[in-house]
Amino acid sequence: MHWSDGSLFKLPFKYLRGECPCAACIDEWTGRRILDLDTIPESIQPEQMAPSGNYALKFTWSDGHSSGLYTWDHLLDVCRRHTS
Repeated sequence: MHWSDGSLFKLPFKYLRGECPCAACIDEWTGRRILDLDTIPESIQPEQMAPSGNYALKFTWSDGHSSGLYTWDHLLDVCRRHTS
């Protein structure tokens, strides 16, 4: 991902899929991750990616999952955590 400040991050799709913030992947009340990261195939990839307004990206993944909205703030946080 290339950001307006010139930062460039390259993320494995498996890592990005594992960071899905939706209620099917994260418990809404506790914030605990429900998604078992070991169940995400190494070969996962986005089948579709589209903006959701001006604030997020919506992915449709090759495992059929499509309910997560990745806000720009969340994506930047994911990028920074992955490279640190």
